[in-house]
Amino acid sequence: KTEEEIAFALRRRIFSFNCLYFPDGSMRVEGRYKNDRRDGKWRRHREDGEVKQEDFYEAGKLVRWEQWDLKGQSKKIGAWDS
Repeated sequence: KTEEEIAFALRRRIFSFNCLYFPDGSMRVEGRYKNDRRDGKWRRHREDGEVKQEDFYEAGKLVRWEQWDLKGQSKKIGAWDS
């Protein structure tokens, strides 16, 4: 491989995105990895497309999350010390 191909492969490994879909093709889960660990905001959606839950990760550790009910009202919030 050329140096450019190797550099691209390394950058891609450092930051990668993950998306899972419902059978109808709508977004189910979205988030990113940094150095093979979950990092930043991850969203879980309901089949109607509304956000069900957001999780916040730092270096693979879940530090905070929030869930919403069917009316879009925040119903649960959690936080952990890193």
